[in-house]
Amino acid sequence: MAMSMDLARYFEFEEVKRALTLLTRLLRRWGYSFNEALIYGMLLLSPKPLSAAEISELSGLSRSTVSGILGNLQKDYLVTYHKAGRVNYYEAIPALTEIFARQPREILEKEVAPLEELVKAIHDKYRLDDNARYKRTLRDVEDMRRMLERCIEVLEERDERRRS
Repeated sequence: MAMSMDLARYFEFEEVKRALTLLTRLLRRWGYSFNEALIYGMLLLSPKPLSAAEISELSGLSRSTVSGILGNLQKDYLVTYHKAGRVNYYEAIPALTEIFARQPREILEKEVAPLEELVKAIHDKYRLDDNARYKRTLRDVEDMRRMLERCIEVLEERDERRRS
């Protein structure tokens, strides 16, 4: 595709719109706001670096909203820029694997481990030994914990192989 292609037209291509929708959904699931996910996705899919003004025009977001989000994405090491005269042009740093790799540990630490402790505390406090639903719930939570721990092990093994 020629770099001179009209960007507005490019972002209207059905495949680009679908890919952007999927990227946005994925990034939202991983804790990014809709606008952060949209801008990061646009930069990932763009055939060329974009200025804040171009992002604003293409996304319909205000220039100040775009600038703030670009600053946040830079702090997360997801976006870089280069200057051309007085204009900054932004590019996404492809980091979907790294973002994904953080998810199992965060889910385990922030949600599953505390949930498991609470379910057990409820059991201890209210003596739910004979409650079949409680036992299934606890088994489910323990299974989630084990799956997440295994995911973390696999990701750590992958990182170790990359380092060697």
